[in-house]
Amino acid sequence: MIFFNTDYFFALDILKKEPDFIPSPDSLKDWLQQPPNSPIKVKPEIYDAYFRSQVNPIFLNKIFVSSPNASIKLWIEFINGIVTPFQPSFTEDSYHPLWQQAIYNPIKLGCKDGTYNRNSSYNTSTKQLRPDFSFLVSNVCLFRGEEKAPNNAENPANELTSKLIWTYGECPYIFGYYAVGFMVTFCYLRRNRNSVERIDIKTCNLERLDGRIEAFIIGRNIGRLLPLLRKTVPDSLQEFTIIHRNNGKIVELLQSVVIKRYKSAELVRHIMDLYDKMKLHHIPFIDSLDKVKIEEQSVPFVILSPKGIIYKPQSEKQLVIALHCVLTAVKAFHELNIMHRDIRWENVIRYIDKDRWFIIDFDEACNSPSSISYTQLDRRSHAPEIFSGSHNKSVDIWSIGYLILQTSVKSESLIGYAEKDLMIKDSEKRPKAKEVLKWLCDRYKDILQEEFLISKY
Repeated sequence: MIFFNTDYFFALDILKKEPDFIPSPDSLKDWLQQPPNSPIKVKPEIYDAYFRSQVNPIFLNKIFVSSPNASIKLWIEFINGIVTPFQPSFTEDSYHPLWQQAIYNPIKLGCKDGTYNRNSSYNTSTKQLRPDFSFLVSNVCLFRGEEKAPNNAENPANELTSKLIWTYGECPYIFGYYAVGFMVTFCYLRRNRNSVERIDIKTCNLERLDGRIEAFIIGRNIGRLLPLLRKTVPDSLQEFTIIHRNNGKIVELLQSVVIKRYKSAELVRHIMDLYDKMKLHHIPFIDSLDKVKIEEQSVPFVILSPKGIIYKPQSEKQLVIALHCVLTAVKAFHELNIMHRDIRWENVIRYIDKDRWFIIDFDEACNSPSSISYTQLDRRSHAPEIFSGSHNKSVDIWSIGYLILQTSVKSESLIGYAEKDLMIKDSEKRPKAKEVLKWLCDRYKDILQEEFLISKY
């Protein structure tokens, strides 16, 4: 048993070895088709039965070699599907096991810490928001696929780019594939100015043994490269991630939008009323409600955009910009008698592509004042009066002070103002949002003018 495990882990270490560098796009096609440094050992009886007479020996011997010391465990987990593939019928679903064997398993061999999602939504409004297949490394989709049955006239290659918004910063490229039945084309995707460009690498025929071996080689090399690519993407980026809240709400982070599913249609209607009111008055620096779906016998949901990233300001300049964005929004919806009641950095989100912040998650928002205490919120991060009964818009002012204290920015001016004015225990003595915004604009006029957030004249 010790010998068995040693051979397995030795072979696994070779196959999943991370490369030393990210290949350039010009060299990528050749790099991805490189066989392992050492051929994979296969039991002689298996080698003779499945490989010897079916594959060109010049091609075969670079990848597999007959050896009595081969690991059966490695064969079962990663290679058996190459020689004994699932046989599909004519539906797209029937091809899933084959695509899983030929595409996912090699990727997983090269990148053991990755996770995958398959888009099982039959709802037209949500299905088009995510790829058919996504492979995530630390919550970022670096490999995606679009799949169709042979009798489907739609073009999956076009869907690879039409569903993709580039949110990967300086990452040189990500990977994808499009499959029509047995024919699978691997490609890479990269930003080209304001669009996404698809460059095909290799088409593999999964109906043939040599085609499945080619897919294995490419998939394993893609998997090995994904952890390196992940390091080029901002840590704060999350996509195709599902979060389950304690109150039963399910939040799904997609590429550019967020889907929220609720237990109560009443809560969805409440949110819809608030967003409609704010949209009518053009409230800036908040997310927007793109779609609402409330139907009997189905889970109500909303789709919101844009999707940003959780990112606390790292400098005084960034904090001033973030506070200006927040206060501009708060001043505007306070004038509509709306209070948010849950302003914190988890709900003050940075745009993906610029140093601007916006407020999300109006689930707890209501008209001001309110006589109902809200005990479900965290006492450490919310104004004390919100838990004891009557409260008004000043709870948001307290929360803005708390925002300032929850960053690593050591600004005596901002911290002092937060502690002495914004978070004062007597809520009646807290300044109004428009007064706080004026204080910020007067104190940090140069920064805000430089960022074109206030006029120079």
